[in-house]
Amino acid sequence: MKSIEPSSIWPSTVRLSSRTTLRMDGDATDPRPSRYDPDAMKRTLACMLALGPVAALADSVPAQRGPVDRSFKRWFRDFKAGRIEPGEVVKKRKHYIDKSLQHKIPMKRRYTRLDEADFLFGLLKERADARTAKKLFEVVAVSLKKKGGKLWQPAGKLSIIRQCLLDKLVENGCPPEFQEATVARIELGLKEVAGAPKGEGNGDEEVAGTFTHSEPEIAAALIPLLGVFNQPKHRVLLEKLLRVKEPGIVTMAAHAFAVMGYGPAVAPVARVLHGQKFRDEIGWLSQSLQRLIPCESPKPEEKDLKYAINLVLDLFETCDDWRSRLALVPVTRMIRSRASVPVLISLLEKAKQSGEKAVKMKKGVYSGTLLAAVNQALVDLTGFFADSRKPEDWRAWWDSNKATFKLVEAKKQIVIEAGDSFVRGFFGIPVTGNRVLFIVDVSGSMIWPMRTKDYVPGQVGRGAKGSYESRWDRAKKELAKAIGSMGADSKFNVVFFAGHVDVWEKKLIPATKKGKASFMKKLSRTNAGGGTAVYDAMEAGLGLSAAPNRKAKHPFADEVDEVFVLSDGAPSMGKILQPTRILKVVEAWNRRAQVRVHAVYLGDEKIDAEFTPPGAQKPPEEWLKPEVFMRRLAEQNQGSFQEPAKG
Repeated sequence: MKSIEPSSIWPSTVRLSSRTTLRMDGDATDPRPSRYDPDAMKRTLACMLALGPVAALADSVPAQRGPVDRSFKRWFRDFKAGRIEPGEVVKKRKHYIDKSLQHKIPMKRRYTRLDEADFLFGLLKERADARTAKKLFEVVAVSLKKKGGKLWQPAGKLSIIRQCLLDKLVENGCPPEFQEATVARIELGLKEVAGAPKGEGNGDEEVAGTFTHSEPEIAAALIPLLGVFNQPKHRVLLEKLLRVKEPGIVTMAAHAFAVMGYGPAVAPVARVLHGQKFRDEIGWLSQSLQRLIPCESPKPEEKDLKYAINLVLDLFETCDDWRSRLALVPVTRMIRSRASVPVLISLLEKAKQSGEKAVKMKKGVYSGTLLAAVNQALVDLTGFFADSRKPEDWRAWWDSNKATFKLVEAKKQIVIEAGDSFVRGFFGIPVTGNRVLFIVDVSGSMIWPMRTKDYVPGQVGRGAKGSYESRWDRAKKELAKAIGSMGADSKFNVVFFAGHVDVWEKKLIPATKKGKASFMKKLSRTNAGGGTAVYDAMEAGLGLSAAPNRKAKHPFADEVDEVFVLSDGAPSMGKILQPTRILKVVEAWNRRAQVRVHAVYLGDEKIDAEFTPPGAQKPPEEWLKPEVFMRRLAEQNQGSFQEPAKG
C-alpha cells in the first residue's frame, strides 16, 4: 500500500493570528522549503498546541460578532423605518439573518418576521454584555416612539416585536449582566422630589416622598422584567417606582411586585390604586392587588389587608364607570369583609334607580356584566340569594340580619342556575351583558361532526354525507337561541372568521325584532370553509389596536361588556399564530377594557384525527393545544369555559 505523506493531508501553512504563520514543511522560522522531517513536525505540533488557545481567542470573538452585528444592523434599519411586519412570511432570499447563521434557524412550517426577530434576539442575548444590552434597549426605545408601539397598543406591530424581545430576555433565565443593565437603565431617569412627605405607616415607610422619571415610557416597558428577575434587592427600587407621579410606571411596578409574589406590597399597591381616576390604571392595579392578596411567601399582614379593602370600598363610591367597578369586585371576594355587603347592595339599588329615571344617569355607569358580578359577590359573601334586578330583597335581608351576620366560607365559583337571575345563555354560559359580541369560527373543520352519543367513528369520511350534527349546525342553533332571547334594550354584533374576518355590522345592533331578523338572514347565508384566523377576528371585533380616549371619562361606554369566542381548532392563519402570544395581547388589552371573555371549544381530538386529510400541516408540538388555549383565554379574562364535546 502506498504511504501517504503528512504534507498531503495537512495544509502547507497554518494561520495562528493575523501576524503569525507556521510552515508545516520545515522549521517555523525557516522560510525555505524542505523535505518532511519528523522532528520538525513534532516541534510544529507542540508550538500549535501552545499557541492554539491564543489564536482562537484572537480570532473567534470578531468572527462571532461580525455576522450577528451585520444581521442586527440590517434588521434595525428597517425596524426604525417601520418596515417589519410581524406576521409576514420570510422569503428565502430576503433574510435579515446573515447566511453564515441561517443553518442555526429552527425549522418551522411558517417562518415569519416575528420568528426571525426572536432568533436574532436570542443570538444577541448569548453575548450578555453591556454593549449588547444597550442595543436591545434601543429597540425598546424606538418602538415606544412610533405608532403601533405605544404602551397602550399591545396589538401594535412594534409592541408585538418589543414584547418578543422582552420575553426572550427572560426566557430560561436572564444573564446577570443584562439584569444589572436593566436596573441601571430604569434608575437612569429616576429622581426624588425634594421636600416630599414620608411614608404613611402601611408598609411603605422605608421609602420617602415622591419621585419623578425623565423617561417614563421606557422605564414602564422595562419594569416588568424586575418581577421575573425576582431579586429581593430590587424591592426598594420598586417601592420608589410606586411613588412616581406617572400612571404607567406605578402600574408596572405593582405588576412586578405581583409577579414576584411579594405579599407585603398589598398596602402600597392599594394606596396607589385608591389614587387613580382612569379605568386603565384601575384595571391594571386591581389585577396586581388580586395576585398579591393570596401570596404565601411572604404573606401580607392582616392590617394591610384591612387597609386595602377599606380603600377599595371607598373607590367604589368615587369612581363612576362600570368597567372600573367591575375590576374591583373580585377584591371584595378575596379580602372578605362584612363592610363590603352594604356597599355592593347600594350599587344594585343605584343601578335600578338609574333605569327607572326618565333622564338616566351618566352613560356607562352600569352594565349587566357588572350587576351579575356584584350579585355573585353578594351570594359568595352571605350565602343568601336574591335577584340582582330586585335589590329591595337584598336590602330587606340585610336590615334583618346585619346585627348577627357572619361571613360564609369562600367558594371557588358561584353558579347561578337557570330560573334565578339569568335564563338565557350560549352553550350553557349565561349572557349577562348589555353589549354582547360573538366571535364565531366558520373554518372548514366546523363541518366536521360534534361528538355525541349517536356519533359512530369510522362510518363517515371527509366530505361524505352522514346523519351526524356538524359543529357549524350546532353553533348556528346556539347563536339563534342566545340572540333570540336578548332583551330589546341590549345590543349585539357577530364576527365570523375563517381564513378572513367577516364583521356583520360596523356597530352594535339593538336586539329588537328587526335587528334579530336581519342577523338571522346573515346567519342563513354563512357557510363554513377556510383556515382559522383567531387573532385577526379578535382584533377586528375588540379593537385591540384602538387607542383609549383618555380625555373622556367613559371611553368605551358604547362598546362591548361581554364576549363569547367559539372555535374548534388551533390558529392556522393571521397576524399572530402562536397561542401564547395571542393570550398575552388579549390579556394586556383587557386589563383596560375589563370585558368578560367566555370561550366555547367544539373540537374533539379523535374526530379531528379521523377527518384531517393525510399530509396536512399540524401546529408545532410546543404550542398550546387548542382546548388549553381556549380555556386559558376564558380564565385570564374573567370568563367561563365550555367544551360541549365532553359535556
